[in-house]
Amino acid sequence: MKREFPIPVFAVLLAGAVSAALCQQPWQQLGPHGAAVAAMTGVPGYPDDLYFVPEGFPAVVWRTTDAGVRWTAVETIPAIITALAVDPLAVRTLYAAGWTRNVYRSTDAGETWPVRGTLPSGTRVRQLLVNPVTTNELWANADLPGPTGPDGPTSILSVLHSTTGGAGWTTSPLDTSFETRALLLAIDPLHPRRLFAGGSAGNRPALFASENGGASWSDIAAGLAGTCAYGLAVDPLDSTALLCATDAGLYRSPDNGANWSRTGAFPAYSVAFAAASPHTAYAGSDNLVYRSNNLGLSWYADTTSFFGTTTRWLWVSRESPYELFAANPVGIYYTTNGGFDWTPRTANWRSASVTFLGFHRPNPETAFATVAGFGPIVSSDHGVNWTRIRGFPNSGSAVCIQTNPRHPDTLAVLSAFDSRFWLTTDRGDSWSSHTTATDFVPAGFVYHPSDPDTLYAWGGKRDSTSGPTRFCLLKSSDAGRHWNTLSLRGPGFCHGLLITPTLDTLFAHGAVDNQPALLRSTDRGGSWQSLADGISGSPVRALVRSPRQPATIFCATPAGVFRSDNGGAYWTNIGLENVTTLLPDTANTSILWAGTDTQGIFYTTNNGQVWWRDTLSPAPRSILSFQRHPTRPAAVYCATQGRSILGRGIVSVAEPPAAPRIAPALQVRPSAVRRSATIILPPGWAETATLDLFTPDGRRASTSLSTRLQPQTKWARPAGLPSGTYMLVARRGQEMHVARLFLTPLR
Repeated sequence: MKREFPIPVFAVLLAGAVSAALCQQPWQQLGPHGAAVAAMTGVPGYPDDLYFVPEGFPAVVWRTTDAGVRWTAVETIPAIITALAVDPLAVRTLYAAGWTRNVYRSTDAGETWPVRGTLPSGTRVRQLLVNPVTTNELWANADLPGPTGPDGPTSILSVLHSTTGGAGWTTSPLDTSFETRALLLAIDPLHPRRLFAGGSAGNRPALFASENGGASWSDIAAGLAGTCAYGLAVDPLDSTALLCATDAGLYRSPDNGANWSRTGAFPAYSVAFAAASPHTAYAGSDNLVYRSNNLGLSWYADTTSFFGTTTRWLWVSRESPYELFAANPVGIYYTTNGGFDWTPRTANWRSASVTFLGFHRPNPETAFATVAGFGPIVSSDHGVNWTRIRGFPNSGSAVCIQTNPRHPDTLAVLSAFDSRFWLTTDRGDSWSSHTTATDFVPAGFVYHPSDPDTLYAWGGKRDSTSGPTRFCLLKSSDAGRHWNTLSLRGPGFCHGLLITPTLDTLFAHGAVDNQPALLRSTDRGGSWQSLADGISGSPVRALVRSPRQPATIFCATPAGVFRSDNGGAYWTNIGLENVTTLLPDTANTSILWAGTDTQGIFYTTNNGQVWWRDTLSPAPRSILSFQRHPTRPAAVYCATQGRSILGRGIVSVAEPPAAPRIAPALQVRPSAVRRSATIILPPGWAETATLDLFTPDGRRASTSLSTRLQPQTKWARPAGLPSGTYMLVARRGQEMHVARLFLTPLR
């Protein structure tokens, strides 16, 4: 972030007064409901225990000990976390990693997360795996930055190995391409030196096997179709038989991956066997979990469907083959009968990732949004409550929704899965679709304000299925039925398009050849001029113009926010790095709001001389977009990653009830103890519970208490116990609750 520097006192006072006026209203937490799961793990031997982390920054680690009926936020990790794992031999030990160089380890069931190890710069961990028979040995599946090739930077699909509990790591590169996704990491439970790793490399499935704990790897992906290998499971009765989940189907190999045949003709994003009934297997798909009763030779969709595509997480109980959790970008679901009935466990949360937000111009109280894994949704009450737009075929892949300016009852949706343009004129009862372009990866589209038969779409286009994306703009002149390429440039991606009030002038922004791209056309796309000179950092993530001064334009890259007062001819960096979205003031060109990828919301009142953090914004710091209400400029909406939608200045909207924060079931009062404290046990535990005190590294610090326990038990500090942090553990059978306790010095 740009550093603040001293300015005259009177200027600080004036700016502070304006800032106070801007921030006098706090942000409200709006809908939609749901929980975008970024990482999840169960606990071996404890079928009702589960940990998960929603998307976004910072990462809040949530835990349940009653199969998701109640949740406790045990700790917050200052990182974007995408991988969690439990040590099967010491279930109070967990590991977490993600989009930073750090690997975090907790030895107190998630209560504290010190940094355990550091990985190479740029590493993005997507999977973690702990050896089930050797504690302190674990593996990570990750994408590492690679060398720059003819098509730009590359990525290396890699496996990292640690034998020191995450303190030190060695790296084994598996494949290099313009794009990799390290999503698959699995182990043979009967032969723990036998590993499998993969995901996607060059938009094709990648799968590798190791027989020696990761010292060497062999490619076994031949025969798999699709773009990505998401999960793998080893047959518990025959370890030479494998199941592999890809977006093109569920594949089975009888010979260690030498040959593959498709046994499930559905997109699969996870697969798992039931240890208590080895013939039973499950596969996570779109809005459904498939089941097999014959080791994956055939699959049945007789389970109840639920909401959410790309079900990447499955956790099957070791004790019961029909008890399992399933999770996707919409939330977590639980079943005790093999999927015949699913119970949503995060239905009332507001932790969704909202990828698009817009308004119905003829009726501005109606808002539209797209949610990762869920699809297009609509709200008629200022964004508090949302309903799914019925009937849309490719729900989870919707990237943008718009209404036709000439026919406001016509809704249009662009989907990423098949690059198709969808239309409905009866509010979703029926849909028609049209192809945009082969191998097109859409990011959004817009109707031309004065000519609704003309539409523009932007994103990336591949020359082949396995090629890198190129900066691409498409145009339709017949209301979306046919599309032509308007601009196709070098390797990169188009992130957005801006149509000015003159209607003939267009601005497109993104990245080309790993450089910032900002293009202007004054003839509706017939010809283009580059305006990127003076802009640093790639890509150009956001571009907005001032409502007050049309010639004043702002854009944002990872290197800063840039301002031009002459339509883009010259640019000035006004600070604040890693901005994802911008919102200019309607009257004052010196006032600008900015959303960042991990640091929340900032604003400036003096053209970037100083940026202030919006301290009234809620906890989430991963901001995706701003939208101003079309008829009430003081009403502002903010779409986030992992915290749904925030609103400020929303008229006549009462703050909706927050997702219930359950008080800790085990409590210590006071938590800072000098000589004694009161321990409050969970309801009904007084007669059967035992209490133990542990140091943070898991060593027992005092003898167990199991007699004369009351709902509120008086506890005296054992003689000789030094000051410091301890973990109080209450157990009843297989149930367990943990509370943190601080012993202060006696003097």
